[in-house]
Amino acid sequence: MHVFKAAVRDSLPHVSTWWPQILAAITTGVTNAASEGINRAINTDAVHLYPNAL
Repeated sequence: MHVFKAAVRDSLPHVSTWWPQILAAITTGVTNAASEGINRAINTDAVHLYPNAL
């Protein structure tokens, strides 16, 4: 992990600002794409369950 962090820090000087978010994505596997997919599935289910809600 330290080698990866050092390589990213050298390539992207402002990575220290984003490192907590980067580390969270690496360690948990949860990304914005994953959360967007979950939200889409929830919204799709809600539309089918409550078609007259809007």
